[in-house]
Amino acid sequence: MSRFPELQELMSGNGEFRNETEEEHPGLVEELAQGQHPKFAYLGCADSRVPETEVFGAEIGDLFVSRNVGNQFNIDDLSAETTISYAIAHLGVQHVIVMGHYGCGAVQAAIASESDEASTDIGEARIDTWIRPIRSLFKSSNHSHIVAFREAHADDETIAAPNRTEPAFRALVEENVKQQVRNLADDSSVLKVSLSSPSTELKRSSSSGEEPVELWLHGWVYDVDTGLVTDLGVSVGPSGSADSE
Repeated sequence: MSRFPELQELMSGNGEFRNETEEEHPGLVEELAQGQHPKFAYLGCADSRVPETEVFGAEIGDLFVSRNVGNQFNIDDLSAETTISYAIAHLGVQHVIVMGHYGCGAVQAAIASESDEASTDIGEARIDTWIRPIRSLFKSSNHSHIVAFREAHADDETIAAPNRTEPAFRALVEENVKQQVRNLADDSSVLKVSLSSPSTELKRSSSSGEEPVELWLHGWVYDVDTGLVTDLGVSVGPSGSADSE
């Protein structure tokens, strides 16, 4: 371990985590060892600046998590599909949260011209393939900021990666979250059944036994400049109804 002092920092941090958790929540680790009962499933970006537990001030055991580059949900992504399906069908989560963040590198790359290295570098090729759905969203979106940006750069041979304060960039971050909410509601097998059929009763296990729950899907965005989380107001619940709150 002495060869890698940066790893020792992580191990030391684990010691602090154990001490602080036991001090603030005595017995929580032992309790969770018996089983997990998260109320929330979370689909977010893999960006290191958006650690969901810290962002929400949550505790271990609160969130069942799937993260990837650009907080995307695609029908052929077995990992995300399995994570969300397990959270709903076996853990009985009540809320599925999709959260993107301003300054997202995947969204930024989707706006910029495709990298020349994608044809020769396997890593760049994989990244380019992964962000294609976001690139397609950028090209088809009718959001006013995105349309204005496309028109302003229509004659440019190449488009540089935008600054994170660029309105079209921020708008595409939000549009991407909304698209993933739609993808989840339309494509995820368990979610589709749970949201469209009032007769489908979900159960949540708790210390007092099983209790019925309504499933809700939400779209949020995190601001890396301020730490603020904003609800985009695209929540979907039973029978596909929009959240009125």
